[in-house]
Amino acid sequence: MIVKSLSPYNGIIGRPGLKAIQAVPSTVNGMLKFPTEEGIVTIRSSLLIPAKCALVNTSSVTPEEKKAHPTNLTVPLHQNFLD
Repeated sequence: MIVKSLSPYNGIIGRPGLKAIQAVPSTVNGMLKFPTEEGIVTIRSSLLIPAKCALVNTSSVTPEEKKAHPTNLTVPLHQNFLD
């Protein structure tokens, strides 16, 4: 999680840092929640990329479908169970 602060540098909080401040990150919603003395603080991302944009297909050609079983497959049947 990258946090913008008053310093000229953005801070990068890793997993140990998130655990230390008891933060709950939500990548899907682009927010971070953590407890303070005054209550729970929610930081929302101002730069969200919609999921539709993330699922862009780079190729316009779709792969050919393959059949699971060959057409000339023969299956032996038991004489008592012909149904």
